[in-house]
Amino acid sequence: MANITEVIDGSAMEGGGQVLRVATALGVGLGRKVRVHSIRGKRPVPGLRPQHVASLSLVCQVGGASLTGCEVGSTEVTVSPAERRPASRRFEADAGTAGATPLMVQAALPAIALLALPNVETTLDLAGGTNTAHAPNIDHVKLVLAPNLALLGIDLRVDTMRRGFYPEGGGRTSVSITRRALEPIDLSAASAAPVAVRGIVCGRGIPRATCDAVAAATTRALSDAFHGVPAEVQVEEPYRKRGRKPRTACAVQLALSTSSAATIGADVLLENAPVDPDEAARRLVTALRERFDSAGAGVDEQTADQLAPFLALVTGKSRLRCARPTCHHLQTSISLASRFTGAKFSLLPQGDDAVLLECDGRPSGPPTHPPHSGAREDDHHQNTTTTTTTTTTTTSGA
Repeated sequence: MANITEVIDGSAMEGGGQVLRVATALGVGLGRKVRVHSIRGKRPVPGLRPQHVASLSLVCQVGGASLTGCEVGSTEVTVSPAERRPASRRFEADAGTAGATPLMVQAALPAIALLALPNVETTLDLAGGTNTAHAPNIDHVKLVLAPNLALLGIDLRVDTMRRGFYPEGGGRTSVSITRRALEPIDLSAASAAPVAVRGIVCGRGIPRATCDAVAAATTRALSDAFHGVPAEVQVEEPYRKRGRKPRTACAVQLALSTSSAATIGADVLLENAPVDPDEAARRLVTALRERFDSAGAGVDEQTADQLAPFLALVTGKSRLRCARPTCHHLQTSISLASRFTGAKFSLLPQGDDAVLLECDGRPSGPPTHPPHSGAREDDHHQNTTTTTTTTTTTTSGA
């Protein structure tokens, strides 16, 4: 197996950073050599950006892996497995920009789940953007992803010391991860009861009164949409950058816990625009209600694609309901997770607006050979990315 390389087409499926993150995280965690070419081939500006460089550096630190080709603009990288694991369980990464720190967490978590000893804490100290467009925010990691991962046996503690918005970044977050025994989950029921809603409002360059107004409007909208369900929306003092007047931003994250123990999220980010508290609250709570109605006992679409690689690592069968996918992110996660671990996934339609994700996780212990034959190192241009075996595929655009 030492002369086998998993060759991944970075322009396939979702065609962006998720292909890179999932493939390298599972490769490092399982001790595979991985070459990713055509990185972010479907993006207007292909190749690595600072956030991807930081994410790759982080996941390779976690596993002690070596890395070649990792520089801004590169369209190909190779990750080689470690001969020796790092002694420290504390790792650092800094995008140097507003690159999203939550995506750094996403890149490292599967490798940590595979490599860390049970009940031994791993800490990630991250710098970059905490609340940026086109990426999950750090409050999603804390309020939505963390409680769902806890159901599988992975505990996260998220501490944000400083917010980071576009374009300056500079946010600082510490994420501590502890793995217990991994267990399958069943969040497949068509309905569940709402239990409670938590929320966070934060901002930059806006008055505290604006954040308070957004929180009050959100609380009122939640009362109308989820009558009788307790809701707590916290407000952080807005961040104010010294010097010239900064771009403004107002960010809100909501997390709805249900009787199935699942958590469903929705968020809004208003950048450099006037904030209408009632309109922002209406948009946000409407989205949360629609996601809850589709998810039932499961999770929202964005959380489902983040959970998929972990379902593959669990011995046994997991079932997870979510809204019908509107993009290729979920298909990307399950395709790569299936390829690297041998787990079997199925996507089954559940009416017009939902799907059921089923996963027969990998056998206990690492596989003795790659589930899908990789390419030899000299077979550089062979595309070995495969589609996931599914009973019925309902992913949009698949």
